[in-house]
Amino acid sequence: MNSPLRGTSSAGSTLRPISASNPEATVPGNMTYLPAESALVELDGISANMTDQIIESREAFSKALQEMSNDENRSMEAQDLAKHYRDAFERAVGSRGAVGNLSCGLSVCMGSVTAGSVADHDAWLSRLHDDPGAATYGFIEAIESTGDHFQSRFVFSTDPALKAIIVH
Repeated sequence: MNSPLRGTSSAGSTLRPISASNPEATVPGNMTYLPAESALVELDGISANMTDQIIESREAFSKALQEMSNDENRSMEAQDLAKHYRDAFERAVGSRGAVGNLSCGLSVCMGSVTAGSVADHDAWLSRLHDDPGAATYGFIEAIESTGDHFQSRFVFSTDPALKAIIVH
C-alpha cells in the first residue's frame, strides 16, 4: 500500500484563465508563461492549492507533467532550462536514486526523483539546494512510499520573482 509521508495542504485558489489558442499566456506584471505552468502560477509565486492537488495524486501528476512536457517541446528556452535542471538533479541524486521525469516551462519546473530511503532523499535535496547553479524557489513536494523506495514529486520556480508559495 502506498502512503504519502509528507506534503502540504491548503484550501482555495484563484487561477488565471489562459487562451488555448495562445501557446504562451501573459499574466499580470508582463510575465509570460507557457500554458501548463500558468495553471501553477498565482500572483508572485506558486499556487500551493493547485500544486498540492497535482503532486499528491500520481494520475494528476502524470497528466500535468505530460502537459508541461508538451509545452516544453514547443519552446527552445524551456528545453534549455529543463536540460540545465535535469543535469543539476542528476548531480544531486547521484547513484543513490533516480531522476524520473523533469519538465520545465519558462519559469516553473516539475518532476520526480526516486530514492531508496528518506535519508537518501534528504541528502540529494540538500545537495541540490547547495548547488549554486541550480537555484530553486518555491519548492513544493510530496513524498510517497512505493514499496522499498520513496518517490518525491515536486514543483518549483526557477525565477526569483516567483519565490513565494501562495496559500489561500
